[in-house]
Amino acid sequence: MALQLPEHLALKSEYNHKYLRYRDYIDTVQGVLHFSGEEVVSPYTKFHAEDSGISSCYNNKFWRTAGEEDKRIVADVDEKPPNPLFNFEYVHQEDKIVRLFDVQHNKYLQIRPEDECLIVSDVLPDHNPTLFNFKVIDWDTLVIFPTLVAFIGDNGSYLRVQSNGEYPFLQFSANEPTDPTVEVEVSFTRDGYVHYRSTYNQRFWKRAAGTNWILADTDDTTVQDATLFWPVKVNIGNVNVVVALQCNNNFCRRLNWGAGIESLNAALPSPLPPVTPEAHLTVRELVKSRTIFDLNFHVDDARIYNRRHNVVVATGVAQNRTLKSAYAVILLSYEDTSTWISNLDDFAFTSLIPTTLTSDTLFVLNDDEGDIIGILGHFDGPYHWGEDHISKTQIRFPVVVPPMSKVKVTLLATTTSCDIPFSYSQRDTLIRQTPAAMTYIKEGGLYTGVSSYNFKHRRETERLAG
Repeated sequence: MALQLPEHLALKSEYNHKYLRYRDYIDTVQGVLHFSGEEVVSPYTKFHAEDSGISSCYNNKFWRTAGEEDKRIVADVDEKPPNPLFNFEYVHQEDKIVRLFDVQHNKYLQIRPEDECLIVSDVLPDHNPTLFNFKVIDWDTLVIFPTLVAFIGDNGSYLRVQSNGEYPFLQFSANEPTDPTVEVEVSFTRDGYVHYRSTYNQRFWKRAAGTNWILADTDDTTVQDATLFWPVKVNIGNVNVVVALQCNNNFCRRLNWGAGIESLNAALPSPLPPVTPEAHLTVRELVKSRTIFDLNFHVDDARIYNRRHNVVVATGVAQNRTLKSAYAVILLSYEDTSTWISNLDDFAFTSLIPTTLTSDTLFVLNDDEGDIIGILGHFDGPYHWGEDHISKTQIRFPVVVPPMSKVKVTLLATTTSCDIPFSYSQRDTLIRQTPAAMTYIKEGGLYTGVSSYNFKHRRETERLAG
């Protein structure tokens, strides 16, 4: 049965319970797909499924079989395949267990136990089903929180850690994001579950046994069921992200536990996502501003594609209505485009933070030795992930225009697109004062550039009507 796949996905092996990931090189082979991913939230475990093929979101390269003798699956194809090379088939639809089928070789794919590589199999799945079975994780359902956040209840108050004399409850009673008791540090488990730690008392959230109240009172996250939360996006508005938190198969909600005190409680059985307003939490990242800098481009992993020759990139005309030849300068202007994204940052969060980006802009050219990626220019200014930055270049083209004539000059070029992964430094200026800023080294950036090279011109002269 053909499988309706999520647009972005991760695959987990039933054999070794690890995630399929992109590997730079194994035995000099680039882009080998390998079940060695320890965490689902990684730029290397995210894949894009579409009708024409499957690609790695790390650099947007498509899957193929490595060769006739090499049965490994690699992600190293720059151009989109004209026809799909792989299909997904259901094994257990409810559990989202699938198998992968190589259309070209008419064979299934499996994990190879000795090296954990994804390969084309010479045997049928009945031989050992766990080698062929993979769980699909819908990447777009994962809520990838920023590191430091605060939660706002439907009553407009911030959730804070507050002791009632014996237990550190989480109460909806703070008014400002600068209140130190509202800050929550987020960390992920290997399967996308979340731990929340109140930085005010340095304790993780835990569901209290027997009562379902959420307390910030433990430094032991090995009590898995009690400290694990599964966030669910409820709604993304223009100015906020609303989530619901699931714990112990119930959703958390704002609940009055006496004396008018509103606290967080995990006792709400509800549909997914819950419709009860008390279960909806607005997320606020506790960052004033952000700077992205020190980009390290991984040009060896670059995808170069969509090369087109003799593309008209600019035209200009000069007219001469006199009876003598005249000198003129035609201004020809063409554009290059640069875009930066992060595969791990949720745009719904990052778009709210004033951000400055400092980066080179790159371009592709071709010489006798093949494709070369070079520095085209530099960008330094306000930016949000995914915005197109357009740089314009103007050429002065001198011409002599005959009497009563016009000259048209057409600038032609080869245009090429490139996708280049990068790592980067991120410095956040925090709402709190101590420390005032934090710097992270992050993976998962992807630069897309559309540039022109190999310029040539075409000149046409036409008589003007007398």
